[in-house]
Parts: sequence; C-alpha cells; structure tokens
Amino acid sequence: MAERTWRILYVEDQPEMIDLIRLALRHRPVEVMEANSAKEALELMRTRRPDLVLLDLMMPEVDGWAVHREMMADPQLKDVPIIIITARGSLEEREKGLRTPGVVDYFIKPFAPSQLIASIDRVLDRLSRKTKTPQQSQD
Repeated sequence: MAERTWRILYVEDQPEMIDLIRLALRHRPVEVMEANSAKEALELMRTRRPDLVLLDLMMPEVDGWAVHREMMADPQLKDVPIIIITARGSLEEREKGLRTPGVVDYFIKPFAPSQLIASIDRVLDRLSRKTKTPQQSQD
C-alpha cells in the first residue's frame, strides 16, 4: 500500500521560515502548503483541508488567534491539530496556548527545527493510528 501524503499548512508571514520547514520535512511524506495571511490561510483550509496547521501568532492585520477561532467555529476544521510557532515567548503565554482547544504544541522562535519535526512526527503518527481501519490494524 502506498504511503499517505500528509498536508501541512504553515501560516507564516516570513517566507524563510516556511522554506526552513520545507527543507526539514523534505524526506517525509508531506506536502507543505503555505499561507502568508489569516485570510489566505482560511481560504486554503476550506478548499484543501490540511491534516495539521503550523500557526504563527504574530502576523500583520489579523493575528493567529483569529485563525484559531475561525477553525474552532468551523465543523470541517475544528478537529485539525494546531502547532503554534511564535516569537511570543513568555512562559505564561506558552502555558495558555497549550491549554487552548486544538493546540497540540507551542514553539517559541527561535526553536530547534529537530524539536518541531519530532512534534510533527508525533502528531502525524497519532493521526495515522486514528485513521486506520480495523482491517488495516490486523495486517
């Protein structure tokens, strides 16, 4: 059976950050989609639902929390896991973020790409196990 290709949407206004993640994930079965604004992210999510969202909180015009609220209000998107990637680095903000529904991890820039990749791998592994049918589990 062919390995599934996972869709990861990175919502980030700095193209070099998206390039870094693409480079780090190049050997994994993922398609990294990008959105440079909240509006673009929500439009893309509704046409090509991602399996995972990497979400920057500090963006021009509308911040990442607005994207999060829109996702939680949309029945088609509310179950998509979110990893926050932000320069907002206080311990209090990180703890609040990790207690927020839908958020599975929280990284503060600068971060070690290997830690983010490990987190992405854990999320995709969990999703993979969740989507297996009983027949696949017996194989």
